[in-house]
Amino acid sequence: MDLYSLLIYFGIVAYTSLLMTFLSGIRLIKLGHKFHRIFGIISVALASGHAGLIIYLNYFS
Repeated sequence: MDLYSLLIYFGIVAYTSLLMTFLSGIRLIKLGHKFHRIFGIISVALASGHAGLIIYLNYFS
């Protein structure tokens, strides 16, 4: 499995985490504030890592 294939799965996981954060924020999914905050932190970390790797692979390799 090359890095580009791994990034596809990484992006899917990042989007799913972002969607869970959004849905818990509008109270469609009933989660406490603690879990909403944790999902938010995970979403930002995954999205930043995904974007950083894409930029690195496209411009610096």
